[in-house]
Amino acid sequence: PSPQQRIRLLIAAAEKRRVYGPDAKAYGHYDTLLKEFPDYPDALKIYQQMLPLAQRLNNATEIARCEKEIKRLGSTPAPAPKS
Repeated sequence: PSPQQRIRLLIAAAEKRRVYGPDAKAYGHYDTLLKEFPDYPDALKIYQQMLPLAQRLNNATEIARCEKEIKRLGSTPAPAPKS
């Protein structure tokens, strides 16, 4: 698949697993997305989806990672609108 198709497939698989389980599979799909596409423009949303999964998995390292990235990405100022 093309890179865009791969992104869509990973997100679709992660969202389905987030609902139906197992949580580790959903987390893995999101993590793969971020590793394969580190410049993914909506990384904040992905980390926000990953955090509750990491919490349910009781994975302190990944909880801390998600919280750190959410804080970092959430504090990035939005680009100024073009007039």
